[in-house]
Amino acid sequence: MLIGFYQGKTAADLQTMFKDIELIATTLYEVPVAIGARDVMLGDAKVRGATTPFPGFNQTDGVWALAVTCSKCQVPAPVLMTILDPQ
Repeated sequence: MLIGFYQGKTAADLQTMFKDIELIATTLYEVPVAIGARDVMLGDAKVRGATTPFPGFNQTDGVWALAVTCSKCQVPAPVLMTILDPQ
């Protein structure tokens, strides 16, 4: 699962570029999801390729999105994607 922050972007921007969400993210966090899992701890997410932990939704000058990807699929687009509105 991916949690991405897209500085300066809007939800409409992400809708038109959803196939590239991994490439256009300002910061991208990922957390593995076990087969059959019913929940995921966002606090376990780390910056992709690093050990920096997910700090929470601390940036407000852009859009946060959550995506579920498929590691066995050949299509690069996420299986599910939603725009988050942290309060």
